[in-house]
Amino acid sequence: MLKATTKGGPMATKTAPTAYENNPLFIATKGLELLFKNGISIAILLLAFIGLNYLASIPAAFVSPAADTDSGPEQTTDIAPLPPEVLATILGVVAVVVLVCLFIGIVIRGVMDYSAARLAKGAQVNIGEALGAVFSHFFGYTWVLIIVAVKTFLWSLLFIVPGIIMSVRYSLAGVSYFDKKLTGNTAVKDSLALTKGAWLTTYAAQSLLPILTLGALQGLTVPGTTAILYRQYNALGKKTKPAAHIASWLTLILPIVFVIVAVGFVVTLFIALAVLYSDPGTPSPLPYGLV
Repeated sequence: MLKATTKGGPMATKTAPTAYENNPLFIATKGLELLFKNGISIAILLLAFIGLNYLASIPAAFVSPAADTDSGPEQTTDIAPLPPEVLATILGVVAVVVLVCLFIGIVIRGVMDYSAARLAKGAQVNIGEALGAVFSHFFGYTWVLIIVAVKTFLWSLLFIVPGIIMSVRYSLAGVSYFDKKLTGNTAVKDSLALTKGAWLTTYAAQSLLPILTLGALQGLTVPGTTAILYRQYNALGKKTKPAAHIASWLTLILPIVFVIVAVGFVVTLFIALAVLYSDPGTPSPLPYGLV
């Protein structure tokens, strides 16, 4: 039996299984099961954020452009420039809102990574424990995220795709930070070592269930999925990872097919409209210059 200690005292945990799972769907579903079993309060917190994001998106669906009423001669109104003090106040408020959003984002991501580190050991985890760990290591953890963000951005300058690939390779850095007490670039390097030879399995496990649910479970799957990936990669050490499952290849191909189909549909629509309204006497719905 493993023993884990928290601020609340010793806590008995079950021995974490180390069997390697390469089916991304099973990794995600087993991760959800692990989260609801050992971290129910974390699951409730993530569900609450998903619900809030959903509710926040509802008003936008009812916003429509104002009707264009041609009731008379066009009237123009000169808008006076804002006074410097008003503009400074607005910019200050915007800056504060951005900083608050960044802070919340870091805390939530930290809760996910800390929870994944605990779940990987088969330990119980709760909101209070996770928040305490994140706040007590806030600057060190933020530094890890900054390094990941900068490196991902630099890789993205090479035609985007390398940035996507490396973002997956860096995705276990936060868990290494909390679990192994690695700091800064050392945690990032550990994530690279863990995911070596398993990029496709990692990507598919993190993406398949959110894709199948059209993003409804985005975020909720992170702690459990990350825990299982981290646990089994650590168990293998430097050994070669098993080949990716066929479902992982389908997960990789599916977004590519979707993009190709979407682009093909748009191009076909424009061509069809161009042909339909090719008569000079027929007004075209396309922007000026496209026909």
